[in-house]
Amino acid sequence: MKRHYCLIETGLVPESLVPRHGTFPSMGKDLLRQCLDHFETATVSPVSGDSFPDPEAFDGYMIMGSEFSVNDDNPWIESLMRFIQDVMHRSVPLVGICFGHQAIARALGGTVENGTWVVGATRYAWEDGSEPLTTIAYHEDQVVIAPPATTLLMNSADCPIASLRYQSAPCWTIQSHPEFTPAFARDLFELTRGEPLTDDMCDAAIASVDDLSPDLDSIHQEIRRTFQH
Repeated sequence: MKRHYCLIETGLVPESLVPRHGTFPSMGKDLLRQCLDHFETATVSPVSGDSFPDPEAFDGYMIMGSEFSVNDDNPWIESLMRFIQDVMHRSVPLVGICFGHQAIARALGGTVENGTWVVGATRYAWEDGSEPLTTIAYHEDQVVIAPPATTLLMNSADCPIASLRYQSAPCWTIQSHPEFTPAFARDLFELTRGEPLTDDMCDAAIASVDDLSPDLDSIHQEIRRTFQH
């Protein structure tokens, strides 16, 4: 039986990059293809004015990245907080990526603060001692206090709370961007050279993803575990 998953679009890929790389939801769908079989997806875009669905309308949700901060005073972000709470209350599987990671944490009692930019290929350690992995980061905000009833899964030198599993419902989140390809990351870094990235930050980030072949098997396992709950 096919499962139906909803990709929540909370940010927009710069228009000039869409023809080559697609949207954040299309990247999310490509990521799901590496994790799951026999599924269909739909996209809901609150950042573009869409209303949130009934939490039980889909078999699971993936909240994508964004150029916004979860702490912004924005009506759709407050609606997202309530939606996350409803989804968790009904134990519908939920995955959060970058902004999604932060939004879920904030909605459930954690704290997200503005910090320093973490950009480029980043090495993450698993709390259980599993083999570290490298994936692509692009964020300034991060979770600084995890919500109650969570298990810390991953950390990095610049991001102590890099991945969380929630104990009360099937929910897993990650601060980095496993959906980003190195090609998209390079183009995005270059496009944001000068604002918000300095030349030095941009050059280092681009160099870090050259010849990068992320090993995402462990991340795929977490997504699979969550959505097949």
